[in-house]
Amino acid sequence: KDSSDYVKGVLNRRFVKKVFTRDEHVKERLIKLGVDSSKLHVSYDPAIMITGEAGNYKKYLSPKQQYMYDDGRKNIVMAISGEADIISKTPIDAIEEAVTRLVERYSANLFLIPTGCGKQCMDTALMKRMEEDIAGKYVTVIEKEFAPEDLVCFLKGVDLIISSRLHMNIFGACAGIPSIGLVRNEKIIDFADILGLPYMELNTFNAEKLTMMSENIFLNADDFRNNVVIKRERMRNVYGASVDILASEIMNM
Repeated sequence: KDSSDYVKGVLNRRFVKKVFTRDEHVKERLIKLGVDSSKLHVSYDPAIMITGEAGNYKKYLSPKQQYMYDDGRKNIVMAISGEADIISKTPIDAIEEAVTRLVERYSANLFLIPTGCGKQCMDTALMKRMEEDIAGKYVTVIEKEFAPEDLVCFLKGVDLIISSRLHMNIFGACAGIPSIGLVRNEKIIDFADILGLPYMELNTFNAEKLTMMSENIFLNADDFRNNVVIKRERMRNVYGASVDILASEIMNM
């Protein structure tokens, strides 16, 4: 209650002209807190503007990984949050069981990709442990950290993303690829809801449910991809408009 009152008090001050939120859900939450709705605008994460057109993903892959990427099998990308407090809530064994099913059922390659959030996140160590546990020739960790443009370029050759890292899901949208969000916080639910994509709470994770979600995406791949592209372009347009609003405000100061 104190935090809510503080946020409302700050944002409603006269000198606060514009407030930009990451999505419609946050805007609605601020309105419910009592923030003046005329100040509020949706901006979205600027990462949604990355196109991957100038990307070069090949420099991140070993010869074996490049062969896997191009071998005609389905490509699945997984990113799991490695912070200690998140790992403690993450059913790693169940996730490994689920992705093992996917690799076997769909003759898929699984690329485990740590994200660039710093060594303290331990994503790489977690991914290497998963690679060892699953122990299949079609499972590999890409350890070299991607630049965003290069990652989006890489994801264009992927069929499905499964991630508890929000930015991996955003980069997937940039590439026009559907994702399944593994929910570590409300941001992932919000993003999946905006794009009409499935998600699953970590504390209710179920291997069979993940398999069913993945199968639905594979069976309706064109519909999912077209929907992602349509929603992505709308988000880019909204982001562009927010930049124009801010620029106009600055010019009139």
